Amino acid sequence: MKNRKISIIICVVDDLRIDKMLKSINENCEVVIVLNGATKEVKEIVNSYKNNNIFQLKVIEIPERNLSKARNVGATEAKYDKLIFYDSDCELVGKAIDLYDKKLDKYMLVDGSVKFKSETFQSKIVSVLRSFGLPGCALCPSIGINKKIVDKIGYYFDEDIKWIEDSELNIRVKRAGIKVGIIDELTCIHDNLSFKSDLRSAFRY
Repeated sequence: MKNRKISIIICVVDDLRIDKMLKSINENCEVVIVLNGATKEVKEIVNSYKNNNIFQLKVIEIPERNLSKARNVGATEAKYDKLIFYDSDCELVGKAIDLYDKKLDKYMLVDGSVKFKSETFQSKIVSVLRSFGLPGCALCPSIGINKKIVDKIGYYFDEDIKWIEDSELNIRVKRAGIKVGIIDELTCIHDNLSFKSDLRSAFRY
């Protein structure tokens, strides 16, 4: 199995779906898990992958339940310059890692295509709405960042922002004149979202 010089960063608190996410990683790369105030159950799941024979696991623990800080810590501690940010309620699909690996040679910020599950009536509505996205932006989950971008925009994520930290990142990227690379192929599947939670997210944006 080819060793990919790329790091996947996943931050998790209490989401037991992290197990499915880790099971979906199908290439030899670095996987950085940031436990930001994580529960005992989540820690046990993550630690069970320490001796896996597919990817290189690195576990970091911070006390704060601050997603932006957790992502920044993960990015800083990652071994490689190419970074992919996934959420714990996602599952990686197909040749996603290879797609990011190639795109991050050319772009410093990359947006990957995400499929939102639509197993309930509410999640079907959310899936349709989310499919439109925000053109020209790279939004979590499933974004790629090359560490070189920090030289142009100052930092990855603003730790004072509790939500929409990826939106603020895109504002700085656009101001710096950086073009976002787009991966049209599917890179991950996101678990079902309720209409209420998605509406709350849209309001924050």
